[in-house]
Amino acid sequence: MLPHAAILAGGQSSRMGREKGLIPLRGKPMIAWTIEMLQSLFESVFIVADHGSRYASFGITVVPDIVKNSGPLGGIHAALMTAAPAPVFVMPCDMPFVPPELVKELIGKGSPSPVCILWDGTRRYPLCGLYQQTVLPAIASRLEQGQLRMTDLLDEVGAELINPLQDPRFHVRMLKNVNSPDDLE
Repeated sequence: MLPHAAILAGGQSSRMGREKGLIPLRGKPMIAWTIEMLQSLFESVFIVADHGSRYASFGITVVPDIVKNSGPLGGIHAALMTAAPAPVFVMPCDMPFVPPELVKELIGKGSPSPVCILWDGTRRYPLCGLYQQTVLPAIASRLEQGQLRMTDLLDEVGAELINPLQDPRFHVRMLKNVNSPDDLE
């Protein structure tokens, strides 16, 4: 079954001080770069954000978190519930430099793991990866218990880590999150 793609845009943007996905980057909102890239690869792309009206102008479905105030884990939960029974490739709205070739590489691995994410050899990127529906019970349980740390979920389910930096086509700058005004510069 083909995966859907979900863009996580529900963060508090506390370091940035405003809605990150809507910040202009090279002439258009940051989230527009992610939407265009994912639409070139997936038949179904949607946004997970509690402030759906802010993203209405992009012409794609916006779904809210089902479990409010639950961070990225809640966003992934909403994405999996929306896409069921298909798997979901999730990506944050603040990683505009990830090229489509890297996403193809990750989803093309055919991993038997319930979660397959990017890793740079040091840092895991749990918000840029493929999540199978089989991980949903573990996520739901963690949400019920208020255990929201993504790293704990990854350890529990045995996420597969894909290091794209072993391929000369990819470099660490592609994995850059834009979290603050300094990052934007």
